[in-house]
Amino acid sequence: MSPHIGIPSWIIGTAYLISPFLVVWMVISILKGEAYSGKTFDKGYFYADGNAPKSIDADK
Repeated sequence: MSPHIGIPSWIIGTAYLISPFLVVWMVISILKGEAYSGKTFDKGYFYADGNAPKSIDADK
C-alpha cells in the first residue's frame, strides 16, 4: 500500500532491513528489564499489574 501513497521504495526497503534489529533490541530490553515478580496467571494476576488478584477460581 505504501508505494501507492507516495512513500519512496528506498524508505520501504530500509524499514524492512532494519526491522529484525529492532525486534532483537526489543526482546533484549524486555528480558533485561525488571526482576521477576513471581505473580502468575494461575494465581489470577494479569501481567503483574496490581496488588490483588483480578479473579481466581473458587474451586482450586
